[in-house]
Amino acid sequence: IEACKTTDSMNILFNELVRQIDEKPFFCMFCKQCMFTAHQTFMHMVNPSHYSKIPKTAFWGNTRLTEMVGNE
Repeated sequence: IEACKTTDSMNILFNELVRQIDEKPFFCMFCKQCMFTAHQTFMHMVNPSHYSKIPKTAFWGNTRLTEMVGNE
């Protein structure tokens, strides 16, 4: 299994998740799963086999976060 390469954008995304995760869980429309921790959400979003299939609106809760996910 190839380890995830950490980039500046991923760091920003992860920090944003950590900051917001207490407000509400994140729900992935693609696989119908709720993410309850920042790490769980982050790993879910950067999973290469899944990530490429996630539409821009898959994650809700924060407009800026949704845009970041969509633009990654």
